[in-house]
This record gives sequence, C-alpha cells and structure tokens, in this order.
Amino acid sequence: MIFCAIGDRLGPLVIKAFDEDNRITLDERAWLVSADVSTSKLVWERLVSHHSGAEGTPPPSGIVFPVRGYHGRRPPAVWEWIAAKRSSNDLI
Repeated sequence: MIFCAIGDRLGPLVIKAFDEDNRITLDERAWLVSADVSTSKLVWERLVSHHSGAEGTPPPSGIVFPVRGYHGRRPPAVWEWIAAKRSSNDLI
C-alpha cells in the first residue's frame, strides 16, 4: 500500500525505515512510501521507531495517510514509482 508521510525532521527516519525502492521524495517535507501494512498508524510507528530519542531531541511531528487516489503535476519519476507500487488493493 502507498502512504504519504508529511512532516518536519522525517527525512532521516524515512531513509532508515524504507529502502530506496520503497520511498520517493516529493519535497523536503513530504514522501511517498510503500509498505506491506494496512494502517497509517503502523507506518508512523515504523518511522518513529528510528527516532534516536537523544536528550534534547524532540520527537518528529507529522502525519501519515494512505494514498487511495491521486491527481496533479509531478515529475514523471513520481508517476512511474506510483504505477509500479500500486496493487489491486489500492484501487478505489
């Protein structure tokens, strides 16, 4: 399933939690990730499990939601990534 993760300081966590084939950057605060899980909560838990929690380092803030449909204007690589990751379960 494809999810969108948006937030501050999530980039390093996305990189740690999802291999290169299962993530694509939309901008410095937004990513699409592909995960074999059924809920946004499970994706968020995977992301924050990579937060070091070092003293003085606040936990990241953000939101994760499933991508069920899409429309817009992005570089071809984004559309190709989405097409490759979509499954029949993602279709509305």
